[in-house]
Amino acid sequence: MAKRDRVARDVALAAEVEWAAARAGARLVSAMGEGNGDSPADAFMRTPIDGAAQYEHGLIRARTRAVLAVKRARGERVGAVPYGFAVSADGVRLAAAGREQATIARARELRASGLSLRAVASRLAAEGRVSRRGRGVPGDPDREDASPIALPKRR
Repeated sequence: MAKRDRVARDVALAAEVEWAAARAGARLVSAMGEGNGDSPADAFMRTPIDGAAQYEHGLIRARTRAVLAVKRARGERVGAVPYGFAVSADGVRLAAAGREQATIARARELRASGLSLRAVASRLAAEGRVSRRGRGVPGDPDREDASPIALPKRR
């Protein structure tokens, strides 16, 4: 490997990888040379290098979460566009997608009337309501790729 901190971003995982490699008769060797030997000094050096990698991972994760929280607070899109919404003209924010919102409302209405999720999916399909890909809604038993995926829970 190029650098030891690329093995894992977790001290325990790095130790487990090293242990598994040793059990298989192999060794983890860094091209940079840090902690490659069997001496106590090399064993000692591996621990802070792995710890620094874990710390760096934590920093990156915290920064990413903070940025995504700010974007969500501004109403900007983060990740995939959920059903019922579309990217607005500015290319950043989400806007309600009328037809999909109507399908969600209808699904909630049918579910509130006591229908099972499968029955709701069948009814929506019978009414011609389809997914973004033009197929029946998830849970419709007549759909080609019928799967046990359920509709979102009522809120």
